[in-house]
Amino acid sequence: MDDDQPSASTIPSASVNSPENNRLSAISYSHQIPTPITASSSAYPDRQPKNAYERVGPLHDVSRQESRQDSDTGTPQSASSTLPQILHPQMHAESPHTNPQVAAQLALSNLASTSRQRTQKEEMLAGRHYFPFDKELVLERERCNGACWRFNSSTNPNNGVSPEERARLFRDILQPREHVISPTQASPITPVGRVGDNVVVEAPFNCDYGYNISIGQDVAIGKNCTILDTCEVKIGDRCNIGPNVNIYTATLPVDPKRRLGSRGPNLGRKITIDSDCWIGGGVTILPGRTIGKGSTVGAGSIVTRVRSHIYLWIFQATGFA
Repeated sequence: MDDDQPSASTIPSASVNSPENNRLSAISYSHQIPTPITASSSAYPDRQPKNAYERVGPLHDVSRQESRQDSDTGTPQSASSTLPQILHPQMHAESPHTNPQVAAQLALSNLASTSRQRTQKEEMLAGRHYFPFDKELVLERERCNGACWRFNSSTNPNNGVSPEERARLFRDILQPREHVISPTQASPITPVGRVGDNVVVEAPFNCDYGYNISIGQDVAIGKNCTILDTCEVKIGDRCNIGPNVNIYTATLPVDPKRRLGSRGPNLGRKITIDSDCWIGGGVTILPGRTIGKGSTVGAGSIVTRVRSHIYLWIFQATGFA
């Protein structure tokens, strides 16, 4: 075997916990100091003198329900009904993400947008126009490029990297563990990519951010796969992705007066590849496309349409062959 020829990398234990366990709250807790149990002056802090209890009206008298002040914090107890439901967020029908974590964080950022300016990362994840050369986005792409380089280099058999270590290096692409910018300046949204069991990825593999990619179980990805994951890219179970496949969620305004080169905005559209699909070599998938379950896309095709059922795709640059 050629020393410079990269080999396939198997991801034997790349499963992650349920998104319910992986959610990251958009609220920072770094400045809160936990109160020790012994901080109370009484051995039974929940017990108050009899005269400390407030007079309340009859239970059937709804009109006399008033907000009571909490004895410790002074916060009205009725205010708890207005707090965002972080643990069990409701998915908005028009949300561009199926990841509950990202959907919840986008909802929280919408609530906070009245008091601060939305970051370019938030605009990007929401599928709106954004400026890709924003400082935070540039640093995140640099981090992802470094993670891809480490994974691609590890597949050289002369380096002696174990399959377990290669699996960890691939997960580092999809699941960044460090901030690229100060937490006070970083976007409150923190997506996390996912990868299933028995995933095989051949180097080189390249993507923009990594955290917008979700890969199911028993997936095989060929050499030189490029994913521009401005928005979410979802690959279902038991999919085969051939070599030199390009998956583009990023796009530009059609109006040349709005593009403006490096000073103009970009936007993205989600791409979904359902389970049991075969994407042939050299295929290009354009933004906003969905490939239905069990579909086959012929080599060299350009996917320009959305199909939600089993279909044999044989596209040329101008459409169907």
